[in-house]
Amino acid sequence: MIKAYFGRWLDQRIPPSSSIFLNQKRIFILPTRTGYFFILIGLAVFFAAVNYENSMSFMVAFFLASLFLVCILHTYANLAGLEVTALYASKAHVGDDVGFTLQLQDVVGKPHESIRLFWQPYQVSTVSLNPHEKQSITVFLLASQRGYFRPGRLCIETYYPLGLLRAWTWLDLESQALIYPKPIACPLPACHIASSEGDTLAKEGVEDFTGLRSYQPGDGLRHIAWKHFWKSEDLLTKQFSAYTDMRLWLDWEQFTGASTEERLSFLCYWCLQCEQHHQDYGLRIPNVTLEPARGPQHLTRCLTALALFGVSQSSTIPGRGK
Repeated sequence: MIKAYFGRWLDQRIPPSSSIFLNQKRIFILPTRTGYFFILIGLAVFFAAVNYENSMSFMVAFFLASLFLVCILHTYANLAGLEVTALYASKAHVGDDVGFTLQLQDVVGKPHESIRLFWQPYQVSTVSLNPHEKQSITVFLLASQRGYFRPGRLCIETYYPLGLLRAWTWLDLESQALIYPKPIACPLPACHIASSEGDTLAKEGVEDFTGLRSYQPGDGLRHIAWKHFWKSEDLLTKQFSAYTDMRLWLDWEQFTGASTEERLSFLCYWCLQCEQHHQDYGLRIPNVTLEPARGPQHLTRCLTALALFGVSQSSTIPGRGK
């Protein structure tokens, strides 16, 4: 309830946008634990000065108060004046870290030190900027589900200069990434073979003559090389080969008994394997058929079809941002 209310309030105060300029409306600031301890020390010194009427203690108390006020201004100014823009997001598989590339630019002509950006506190990216500098930075987030993935609100914070205060903001940069199924290794069941001609297989057939071999009991009489026998009296058998297409069809129906996500993971694994071994492959899943081919573009089409299977293209999967 409180989280939902806070989310609506944040959407009104800092609306989602692909590029956001940080000003006083979008920045929050509070003391850190060290800052609260600093305030307590300043108050203790002040009350001691009042109690003992000691001018030196008054001087120390006023100095601490002035230092704290100056830190408020510098901590806020270290974040204010930045413009944050979403550039692009990398593609990843479920369980991998997906990278969102952002651009930070100083607009007001002042330096910014030790700016921290993260969606997850244990994956923090830090950047510093000179006046009017523009810098790109990639922030990572664990992808937990396939499909279109929206990371939610990005936290940008700073403790500069003394760590007494924390200035931060939560930005929804309207970024999204495409997450592929997690590849799971498995044996490939009997696969479907395409119908067009392809490579010659090393097996018996009836289409093309390939040579002679010694006669073996059980060989058909119609395959015996009679002309050669009449000339040399050596009994030999003709060998033939058949043409068939070595391109694989990776088919949804090959993995009967597996769940939907398992089938997608198995197919994803074999798409990657076929591509790695430079073998043509086609993909059949319900409502989608991709003809056999190979190459980065074909692999991307196959993985995209697997990632979006059963997922509406207008829907998104939220991340862990606030």
